[in-house]
Order: sequence, then C-alpha cells, then structure tokens
Amino acid sequence: MPQHLTPRLRLTRRLFALCGPCALLIGSALLLMPQRLAGLLAIDHGNDTVLATLYAAVLIAVGLVCLAGWRQPQRHASLLLLVGSYKGIAASTLLARYCLADTTPLPLAALLLALAYALMAAISLWLYHSLQQELANG
Repeated sequence: MPQHLTPRLRLTRRLFALCGPCALLIGSALLLMPQRLAGLLAIDHGNDTVLATLYAAVLIAVGLVCLAGWRQPQRHASLLLLVGSYKGIAASTLLARYCLADTTPLPLAALLLALAYALMAAISLWLYHSLQQELANG
C-alpha cells in the first residue's frame, strides 16, 4: 500500500476491501442458487428468478466497483456515497420490514444482513463526508 494514503483513505481502502468481495460472493451465490439464498432471507419469488438475477447483477457490479475503490481510494472516494446510500436504503428497508412484520418475521440471516448493511452505510457516509472535507482542505 502506498505510504501517501491518509488514515481515512486507508480506512476507505479497507472498507472497499470488505464490501467488494462480500458483494461479489453474495451476488454470485444469488446468481447460481437463487432459490436457496432467497429461502435464507424468507423471499418467496416462486419459480421466477428474474428479480434475483437482476439483484445478483447489481451486487456483482457493486463488488467490482468496490474493487476499483480499493485499488485507488483517493480517485474513487465518491463511490462511498453510492455504497453508503445503497446499503443504507437496503438496511432501512429490511429493518422496517422486521419491525413492521405482523405475519412472517424476518429471519435471523436477514436481520444480521440489515445490521451489517447499516454499519457499512454509516461508515461509508461518514468517510465520504470526511474525505470531502479533507480533499477540500488540501
């Protein structure tokens, strides 16, 4: 790793290194075995896996984008806004479903995923804001 990276850029690099492979792994698993992964998250899409395939494509794209951010965090710092927004909306949606579910409770796997996404969203958005200030100050 280059020595000229600030502590925040090093943290950004670590976050991308965590998010990228995870998104690639989950996206690939969803693409290859959509029924099994959907079952873990209590998603019933019947035999139609079109939405699972589209979501898998999004996850794989996010994973690839994060790998670009890992390689050059200072050049791709704006990707933190994408990752933070995406994971924040996903976490909010899952947590709202968990809190408001009156029939089928959200499985533990989905709750843990929501909490992990919320944490990654908070860190990503904090880093984005901090790096924007850091870059503006030179």
